[in-house]
Amino acid sequence: ASLRFSGKLNGDVRKLCQNLVPFPRLHFFVSAYAPLFAPGMEDKTNCSVQELLARSWSEQHFLAAIQRADGKFFSSAQIWRGELASGEVDDEAAKLQMTMHDEFIAWIPNNVKTAMVSVPD
Repeated sequence: ASLRFSGKLNGDVRKLCQNLVPFPRLHFFVSAYAPLFAPGMEDKTNCSVQELLARSWSEQHFLAAIQRADGKFFSSAQIWRGELASGEVDDEAAKLQMTMHDEFIAWIPNNVKTAMVSVPD
């Protein structure tokens, strides 16, 4: 999505992956999508940044059948779309990194990256 839509803080997926994957052969990406809701419900759904972040780390929202307890994450790239405050997104990403520090490897200090894209008119 970040390559399709313009934005002030537009992130490039290639740049995110290059900066977050420490070795070329370690590239097992796990995708998640939040929010997930039924078609036609988008007008009735209002989620906070904290709730969206929690949902994206829920095993129910992973697009692969993995268990979080089976291993550790090297890094996280989060691409946000919509009218959100970048400061709020960065603050919640920092909180995520602090609360989930046991689930991330310790030798990559800044392993949570965020990118913001705007909604097309």
